[in-house]
Amino acid sequence: MCAKIIPSFIFAGGELCGSEYIYNTLSQHPQILNNLNRNSQSVFDSETYDGASAFESYLTKFPYLESDAIHKMTTKAGGRQIPIISGENAPHYLYQSHITAERIRETLPNVKLIFVLRDPIDRAYAQYIEAGHDTNGISFETFMNVELQILRRCGHTSTQTGWTGFVQCHQGSEIRASWNMNVPLDKAEHVFDSLARGMYSNSLEPFIKHFPASQILVLRSESFIRDPSESFQRIARFLGIDEAAFAPQRFPRHWQLSEKELFGNGYAKLQLDTVDNKNTLVPPLGSHHHHHHYHGHGRGHVESHNRVPAMAMEDPTRANDKSSSKPNDAQASESGDSQTITTTTETDPKQEAKDLDLSTRYRLQKVFRSLNDRLINMFESKEKEFSGWEYDVDCG
Repeated sequence: MCAKIIPSFIFAGGELCGSEYIYNTLSQHPQILNNLNRNSQSVFDSETYDGASAFESYLTKFPYLESDAIHKMTTKAGGRQIPIISGENAPHYLYQSHITAERIRETLPNVKLIFVLRDPIDRAYAQYIEAGHDTNGISFETFMNVELQILRRCGHTSTQTGWTGFVQCHQGSEIRASWNMNVPLDKAEHVFDSLARGMYSNSLEPFIKHFPASQILVLRSESFIRDPSESFQRIARFLGIDEAAFAPQRFPRHWQLSEKELFGNGYAKLQLDTVDNKNTLVPPLGSHHHHHHYHGHGRGHVESHNRVPAMAMEDPTRANDKSSSKPNDAQASESGDSQTITTTTETDPKQEAKDLDLSTRYRLQKVFRSLNDRLINMFESKEKEFSGWEYDVDCG
């Protein structure tokens, strides 16, 4: 008899924030089922979305398992039961939250949502590099100036229609701007939205409206670079799985996570013991292992800024268009001091891009300062839970 494990978590944002690397690393945990069908179509932002069949459509992403296999995975020595969970990485859901949040709530009311957020200025420049505009002779500053005009125009619309009206206005303005700049129509999508996709406080609001705070975790990408072990352990506690898999000694010796690794498509190979070709934790999971639960206020209207417990992170734009999967050991050339495993064998020339000009950065800091403050205020303990990003707006 076959069955499926109902997905219990989604990395729902943001794009180009590191979620693919984090998801790949997290998937090594022995309590996480990691054979997700990554080539399947996205469900919750689909133009052909059908609420009546959404649950069945979404489950096609996840494999059928024999009942005996499920029993073996969830039953340990002495008959002790442990939870096995599954989930997906879909960072593009955040920007489309005016569509996806309610659909996810209706289909998976108990799912836990993880958002990993990167400095929106760095994220915007990374999107520009990812799209290759730097090699097309069009500068980032040119795209930025065009989008700032779009933001001003659509910002007035959003005061009446909220995030839904803003995104719709922005998408229409992108098409008109692409015509004016002779950008091919097949490239018009996502050309002028690099700043809008970093408006995290706005795009999070639909999720906060439709989900209780206890099901939302928001983290900064930068926290994974500063302390990857603690950051992964916070996710483990949030998901209710054993955090010992992400103890410092589980990571490769002398390993330190770099920005290039975090925002790539590899993963950190955890040093787990293997029994019968299955990763296990040593010492075994304790039957009385304590999990820290994060509780926020109850669900409320979006205008009330229902505050959420901190945690979360995300990954490359159009990640769902890539057939990336968690690499195996054979794909990696690894030494005793190996830092990470990557799925790429060639150096991406886009990773060699020059740093963002400081005058441009200072200009964008003034744009994002108020949005940064608003994001921090969405959390119960504010800076203690989500520190945001330091913007020196007096410079430049």
